[in-house]
Amino acid sequence: MRLAVAITATVQGLENLTAPRAGEFSPLITGPLEIALGAALLFGLLTPLAGLAAALASVAAIVPSFFAPNFDVQPRTVTAIDLAVMSFALVALGPGAYSLDAFLFGRREILIPEASQAPRD
Repeated sequence: MRLAVAITATVQGLENLTAPRAGEFSPLITGPLEIALGAALLFGLLTPLAGLAAALASVAAIVPSFFAPNFDVQPRTVTAIDLAVMSFALVALGPGAYSLDAFLFGRREILIPEASQAPRD
């Protein structure tokens, strides 16, 4: 999932730089930001923060299209909604075992105490 979000954010950032939409929040800011977030997510560096920032950037990209006078769902809007949902899921799930976060901060394990498990027959 981290790879899919990273690639989508990077492609969306490149698209914002090369073909900005009218009425969109400064593509010269959001384009490099999304590319940097995509790189951070690709390597798993500060994944919860990068995922939340990617989700918020996607939501910020979606909002102007809802207030446009001729509202029609474009592929970029659907991609931004998809990226926001996957980014929120990535924040909830964490970086995973193969990430810089796991290397720098250690893997997180959930230990279930014996007393809370169901009895065996």
